[in-house]
Amino acid sequence: MDKPISNDDRDKIVYSLLPQAFNPAGPISRKDMFKGRSQQISDSLNAVFQPYQHLVIVGERGVGKSSLANIIYDLITSLGKKVPSYWYGKVNCGKRETFTSLWKEAFRNVKFTQKIAPVGFTQGLATGNETTYTLTDVLTEREFTPSRIVSIIRDNPGVWVFDEFNTLPRREAQPFADLIKALSDAGAKAKIALVGVADSLAALIEDHGSIDRSVRQILMPRMAPAELEEILTGAESITGLNFHGASKNEIIGLSQGLPYFTHQVGLCSAKAAVSQLKTSIAPEDISAGIDEALRASEESIREAYRLAIHSRKPSALYAHVLLACALASKDPFGFFKQTDVSETLSSIRKRRTVPGVFAAHLAGFISQDRGSILSRRGSPQNYVYRFSNPLLQPYTIMMGIKSGMIPPDWLNNLR
Repeated sequence: MDKPISNDDRDKIVYSLLPQAFNPAGPISRKDMFKGRSQQISDSLNAVFQPYQHLVIVGERGVGKSSLANIIYDLITSLGKKVPSYWYGKVNCGKRETFTSLWKEAFRNVKFTQKIAPVGFTQGLATGNETTYTLTDVLTEREFTPSRIVSIIRDNPGVWVFDEFNTLPRREAQPFADLIKALSDAGAKAKIALVGVADSLAALIEDHGSIDRSVRQILMPRMAPAELEEILTGAESITGLNFHGASKNEIIGLSQGLPYFTHQVGLCSAKAAVSQLKTSIAPEDISAGIDEALRASEESIREAYRLAIHSRKPSALYAHVLLACALASKDPFGFFKQTDVSETLSSIRKRRTVPGVFAAHLAGFISQDRGSILSRRGSPQNYVYRFSNPLLQPYTIMMGIKSGMIPPDWLNNLR
């Protein structure tokens, strides 16, 4: 039996140690907090240090693309590339951004200090006898073209990261293809990294044929169970808490390869245990953690789930079919087949359920009437499906547990 902790220890764990161990609110920003992904890390560094090559990081929402992008600079500096000799800029794209606005924001990341302000510098922050400037302060152009960007960055080693690239309007994304080609042709030391929700470079840039050879495409699959376990093991080291084997399996099974839910449910479950002055997280704490994770979920996720399963008929199977989709066997990128749903739905209902029973439900899930909660690919004989928002998959499983459609120990079979 656990030796109870004190109230002071509880407060230290909750307010100091757990925030260091789990971060469900946003991407990881520190290399020591980044777990797994050894192949993707290696591929990223190879692209950075390989002449003429740039990188594109793509994958589903919530698989850790931004976290990988965030630690690229730490990875580079850990190999001996130190500031200020190495330029680095990371910016988030958006629907209202332009090629020029993104580069102006990126250039604000590069700072340098002068004892005496050089002629022509019009802005700066004075600190004693020194003035700090950024590249944005120095450059006076109203608009940037790819050729001008090449002239600015080509001779200085560095990586320029543009995250959420899929949100950028097509007309503003295309100049990046021209820029990558020009940098590659010039043998530039500067590298471009594009990061976005997509399955390939083609989904980010339409006219990409000219840069295929210049780009290392890094496809981020969902995390393997062993990689998700690293998150929980790391949390144990930081906090001194202990996740029982069954508890770890439940969290990993629930996460479905998505690190966000490992962080979210791991945090909520740990808080549930610590609130009772315990240091071991047991299955009952996971149940409490699931309840809290559901409560803390984004309203958009809760509303999407409600829309997808809504029906005036009490006997409707929408909730059961969606749960079967969430629990069905999937490939590393979240795709599943109708036959996978049939097998899982039969287990949930405890009766054989053939595809004809739920085919209309699947068709409804890809329609706008039910929020297009699923997307579909392939031909009629070989359709594959995937949750449009991957975060809805673990949410659906948690709702299945809370509503009693499946028992919590079902998660042990999902790892």
